[in-house]
Amino acid sequence: MRHIKKLFLLILLTPFSVSASLTTNFGLELSTDEVEHFRNLGFVDEQLLFFDDELYNKYIGFEGLLAAQDIRYYKTIYYADNNYKYRSSLIDSMSIEPLSYTYEISKEEYDNSEMNKFTLMSDAESEPVNTNMKKMVTSLSYIPAKKQYFAMNYLHWKSLPKTRSRDIIAMSNNNSVTEPVNKTYDLELFVSRYNDCSMAGYSEKVNETKNASWTKTASGAAAIFNFPKDKYEHHRYDELTGKKYDCRNKKYKRGASGSFNSPIYVDGLDITLSYNLLKLIKQLLVYTVHLSTL
Repeated sequence: MRHIKKLFLLILLTPFSVSASLTTNFGLELSTDEVEHFRNLGFVDEQLLFFDDELYNKYIGFEGLLAAQDIRYYKTIYYADNNYKYRSSLIDSMSIEPLSYTYEISKEEYDNSEMNKFTLMSDAESEPVNTNMKKMVTSLSYIPAKKQYFAMNYLHWKSLPKTRSRDIIAMSNNNSVTEPVNKTYDLELFVSRYNDCSMAGYSEKVNETKNASWTKTASGAAAIFNFPKDKYEHHRYDELTGKKYDCRNKKYKRGASGSFNSPIYVDGLDITLSYNLLKLIKQLLVYTVHLSTL
C-alpha cells in the first residue's frame, strides 16, 4: 500500500503537547529537553519509544525547527478471498471487491478499535474478514546548520495484516522546489514481540531493512520491506534448575526431561523512512536571470 505525501503541500500545524521525560523500550532515559529536541525534528513520542543509543547519537546533534506535521489514521479490511462480496456503504456494492480496502478513520476510532478484529458476515457466503489499523505521521523540519530540510514518514501498525508478507513505505516531494540529498536515505524498522511463555513483551530492531528494495528518484523514495515473522523459543525441562515451571498452564516438575517450543508473536511494527531535502528556488532564480540576458 503506497502512502505518499507532497511535503510542501502539508498544512502547518502547531500541536499542543506537554513536555515530559521519557524512558524508551531499550531503557534509554530521555530528559524533558531531549524529548523537545527530538519533537522539533519531527519525531512523535511513539517513535521515541524505539530510540536506542544508535538513534540517540545520530540525531541529538541536529538542531531542527518543525515546519509542518500531518497525522492520519487508516483502517484496512482484508478479505478471505477475491470472490467475496463485501456489502457496505463504504464500497460500491455493484462490483466484486479486491482483496483489501483502505480508508481514513478518526483518531477516536483508531484509539477505541480492537486489534486484529475478525468478523463474520451473516449470510451463507460469509468468510472471515481481518481488520488492521495504522497511524501515519509525515513531518518536515528545517536544519539551519545544513541549510536543508529533514523529511520523515513514520508508520505505526497497531496490528499487522494476517494475509500479507510485505509492504511498501513511500514519500514524495515537489521536485521543482526541492531535491533529495544523496546518501541521506534511511529506513528504521522495529518490531514489538510478545513471548507466549513468559507472557512478556519486548522490542527489537530488524536489521533486514538494510536489504530493503529501494526506488529513489528526484521526486522521492520508496522501500519495499518484509513483515517480521513469529518465531519460537526452544526449552528443555532439565535446564530449568529442577524447579516447577509453568508456561501457560504447562507444568514440568523436577525429574522430568524433554523439550518444547513456545511461540514469540509479532505484536506490532514501527517503521520510519527519512531523507534530507535541498531547496532549489535559488538555483531556479539564477537560471531564469541567465536566460533573460540572452
